[in-house]
Amino acid sequence: MTLTSRRVDLVVSNSTEILSQLRWPGFRHLALRKRVADSAAGVIRMLAEAVPDAVILESRLPDGDAFALCEHMRLNLGLTALPVVIIVPAALSHLMRSAIASSGCDEVLSLPLHRGQLYHVLAARLGLPTRCHHRVRVQAPLAIRSASYELEGEAWDLSANGARIRLTQPFVGESSIQVRMDLGAGRELVQEASVVWHKPHLKGAELGIEFVGVTEEAARLINALVTWRLEQRETLQWVTFHRNLTDQASFEGLAQQLGDRVVFDLRHVRLINSIGLAIWIRFLREIPDHVAYRFAHCSVAFCTQASCAPTVLGRGSVDSFFAPYICPACDQEIEKELEADPFTGVEAPEPPRFTCAGCGVDLLFDDLPERYFLFLSNR
Repeated sequence: MTLTSRRVDLVVSNSTEILSQLRWPGFRHLALRKRVADSAAGVIRMLAEAVPDAVILESRLPDGDAFALCEHMRLNLGLTALPVVIIVPAALSHLMRSAIASSGCDEVLSLPLHRGQLYHVLAARLGLPTRCHHRVRVQAPLAIRSASYELEGEAWDLSANGARIRLTQPFVGESSIQVRMDLGAGRELVQEASVVWHKPHLKGAELGIEFVGVTEEAARLINALVTWRLEQRETLQWVTFHRNLTDQASFEGLAQQLGDRVVFDLRHVRLINSIGLAIWIRFLREIPDHVAYRFAHCSVAFCTQASCAPTVLGRGSVDSFFAPYICPACDQEIEKELEADPFTGVEAPEPPRFTCAGCGVDLLFDDLPERYFLFLSNR
């Protein structure tokens, strides 16, 4: 079996923050080529040599700024479709906000960056693999010689493009299979697929498959399946969201299934981009007025967006959330879950103090408290 790593070519400015993000484990599975430029002129020279898959820049460059450079790339170099990510300081001036709007850049990330944040942004733009925490039951009917056998298994990293499947029985090496996915409520989706790779696993096998001939309706059903799961917990409904809020997110049919009391669990949402944000806000507006909803286990990405745009919370309130910390001794990023109640009515919330479980050193809060905790004023 031969596995081919996805080749990704990046042009990046010479920044400690950017280069540190590129050492995140997700990048290790790629055939990553990074070309590091010390200036705007260096970026232009590298673009002339070969157009990369994406460009990542700090806002301030020795011979100019990234916004003017991006605008030059769009207007004068004709690179209108090239993804450009710009890293900006925590405090933005009015002039910088205007420059962002006119630059034509695709994403703006504010310092400090959180662990894996850059990878998830690039994954949404370039279609890189991301882990989906939701496992679904699948059946893979396999045509072997003149007989037909059914093998059961589980799928994860599931998307409209394909999945990884773990089977409970050996796999005989067919190149084409048919996957039947349980969508719940007595519904199922049958999808043709080709086997990209396979290997033995315990008494069964693992397969990497690519879906073939996926219709718009099938893609919509798959995206909804891996975006959320609804379950009843005593007197309330619990909705767990399993993937990032990007253009791939789908809340098809969810608003109509909600009862009077609902909790939204957002611990797995590690990235929210502009398209995903619009999809999310539209979903909140579709929720009937009689539904009372709250947010629990809110991820750092969700809290950051909620502080910037209060519409992210709709008419709901936050029960608990994660806060970003860093250990200065271990150089390790750590998230601590906090209850929202102690912050009620506090005008200038201060992050609680924690020590590193590994070395005992006091953790540092990895954001500006006055910026990060803004979403609590919406409770």
